[in-house]
Amino acid sequence: MTFTIYFAKNIKHLRKVCGYSQQYLAGKLGVKRTTITNYESGLSSPDYQALIKIATIFDVSIDALLMKDLSAEGDGFVRYHASANADGDKKYIVQEADESYKIKRECQLCRQKDKTIEILQESLRHANQMLDNYAKYQQQLIEMVEMLKKNKS
Repeated sequence: MTFTIYFAKNIKHLRKVCGYSQQYLAGKLGVKRTTITNYESGLSSPDYQALIKIATIFDVSIDALLMKDLSAEGDGFVRYHASANADGDKKYIVQEADESYKIKRECQLCRQKDKTIEILQESLRHANQMLDNYAKYQQQLIEMVEMLKKNKS
């Protein structure tokens, strides 16, 4: 298989795993839904900027997106399988990711939480500085009122 066949298969697999419709993914990429259809069918390939966006959206490397079968066993990604129920309707079953993938995702979530904590701490520092400045300003106003009262008498 060439990378375009892997790409087509991978983008469809990842889109379904994430629960994204073609329209939703197209909106995130700023393209038409038919562009996503063409990517998934292998009729066209994205330019490098779109490829970077796709890799970012799905949190995978460009190498993996192009050169690995991400729906194959053993790659650490969540599996997405279709099976038919008694009525013949397709039923989608998502299997758990392997442990290394779970650990990687947990680490990414921890980094995101750490970044959020840093931002909140910085906001708190700014708020405290504003309160200090307000208290100083309030004290200056009180002193000015007292001074004006003394000068008036």
